[in-house]
Amino acid sequence: MKKKLRLGLIGGGPNSWIGNAHRIASRLDDEYEIVAGVVSRDIKINKSFGAHIGIDRSRCYKNFKELCS
Repeated sequence: MKKKLRLGLIGGGPNSWIGNAHRIASRLDDEYEIVAGVVSRDIKINKSFGAHIGIDRSRCYKNFKELCS
């Protein structure tokens, strides 16, 4: 079994049309897994929406610097 590439999202929150399109596209060939993200500047929205799309709440970061460190 081939190991999936793990993705971290920056942007693409609940009202983002293009964010939704990118999430769908990343799953089409089943070679990627979204495992972390910063989808909103608001940490509450970030954690809530992140959990909604399958990201563990502990992997929803408050900013891109925290995500990338």
